[in-house]
Amino acid sequence: MSNLILFNPVSGLIKSKYNSTRQSYEVGLLVRQGESVKAVANGTVIFAGWTDRNENVIILQHEDNLMTVYKKNSVVLKKDGDAVKAGEVLGVVSDPQVGGNPNFYFELWYKGKPVNPENFITF
Repeated sequence: MSNLILFNPVSGLIKSKYNSTRQSYEVGLLVRQGESVKAVANGTVIFAGWTDRNENVIILQHEDNLMTVYKKNSVVLKKDGDAVKAGEVLGVVSDPQVGGNPNFYFELWYKGKPVNPENFITF
C-alpha cells in the first residue's frame, strides 16, 4: 500500500478519528450539507443502499484487495455492480448533525483488515 494514491471522498472537518483499539475503523467528518461524495479510486460498487443502521452506505471494491466504505449518504447515485472512476460522484452527504457531530463516515480496508484512512488521504 506504500504507493497508494487516493482521492479525497469529501472535504470536511475531522470530528472523530480512526481508533483500532476501540474498534472504531472510520474517520468521521463534519461536511457541508449537499456535498458530493466521490470515489477515492477506480472500482466496482459491491453495495449501495439502506442498512439496518438507518443510513445509506456505498461500498466499493478496488484493485489489489482494497475496499472503501462511504457512510451517511442522504442520496445514493450508484447501484450494485456499477463500475466507477476515481473522483466520480457516488452520492450526497446527509444533513449536518446537531452539536457539530460527524455527518459523513469513511472506512478503508486492505486485504480484509481496516487501515487508518488518514495515512493515505488528506481530508
